[in-house]
Amino acid sequence: MRIFPYALLLCLKLTAQNLIENPGFETTSRCIISPGAVKYGHVAGWSSPTYASPDAFSSCDTTKFNSVRIPQNFMGIQFTKEGTNYIGLYLYTYQHYTEYAQGTLTQTLEKGGRYRLTVHVNLALKSDFAINHLNVLFLPKHVKLPTDRAITSHKLKKHGEVTQYTEYALSNGNFLEDTFNWTPLTLEFTAAGFENVIVLGNVESNRGTETKLIKNEKHKEFAYYYIDDLHLERIDKPTTVITNTPTPVTEQPTVSPVVYQPNTTYTFTHVVFDYNSTELSDAAKAEIKLVYDELSKHPDYTLTINGHTDYVGGADFNLDLSNRRAQAVANYFTQLGLDTKKITAKGFGDTQPVTTNDTEAGRAQNRRVEFVLVKAIP
Repeated sequence: MRIFPYALLLCLKLTAQNLIENPGFETTSRCIISPGAVKYGHVAGWSSPTYASPDAFSSCDTTKFNSVRIPQNFMGIQFTKEGTNYIGLYLYTYQHYTEYAQGTLTQTLEKGGRYRLTVHVNLALKSDFAINHLNVLFLPKHVKLPTDRAITSHKLKKHGEVTQYTEYALSNGNFLEDTFNWTPLTLEFTAAGFENVIVLGNVESNRGTETKLIKNEKHKEFAYYYIDDLHLERIDKPTTVITNTPTPVTEQPTVSPVVYQPNTTYTFTHVVFDYNSTELSDAAKAEIKLVYDELSKHPDYTLTINGHTDYVGGADFNLDLSNRRAQAVANYFTQLGLDTKKITAKGFGDTQPVTTNDTEAGRAQNRRVEFVLVKAIP
């Protein structure tokens, strides 16, 4: 019995471990003395997912001929956040050139698990602009895309053969313009269960990137950021398999009746879905049944169903997913007995958010299915 406390301490320690391989870029195949080290595979666990050439910086060689030394290098002066190395990325350039760093996770993230990611960034002193976010992609595998511009969902699907991924924007609500202190950016998210690879960069086009001019000079060209000290950890209790225990009795969901007004947009409360799923829960079906009962009282009413997503996953993916989810709801109305001629179902993807997509709570509100009981106006 004395083993139990030690096993518990070990379990707690393991759940807090950093799930990113080489998170501080300390392990390298050689002393970093020239640009493009991430692209050329000199930083263990890290690579470039595109044709661009992200840099690594090191204090292993401080001679004046070394352009990527720490603290003084070709982009300015900066000490490390931790250790002896960091990397650097062009996150915005006038010529649309964009760099990314692609890293390896130590294990596949568990579906439904809650995780926290922290990344430290610092604007290089020679930058002309600052931007207000850093994007993070989680992929099932490493990719190599034939471009040196922004990563898009189309490129991931066509050239990377990636059909599922998640995308987040890390921001502290301000422009990331500190050229002295390291700025921590933190994200908490629920894993989809396929995440093996992390990609850091800016997936927005130049038109979609908000910038702030730092230098009032004639040539305004780029925003370059140093990145250091990444940490990804599990923040909830991992799933534990318990054997020889009785099966718990699950209480059936109940949904209270609601009086629905015609020609008014409502959002289903219980119609929520797992990642990339269109399967309806018992609670969702119970709520749909209430709407169906109301429609049955008004033979002259028709039904409009609108599906919406957050912005994670890319525009094409989200449009298709919202269409499928709206159709899943429509199909259940049909199963209940509603004439298909009275139903219109359409997906809008991520084009009509009701709140910010920068937080998990906001994204949860944007992932929704709406309905309208349409009464013809004489």
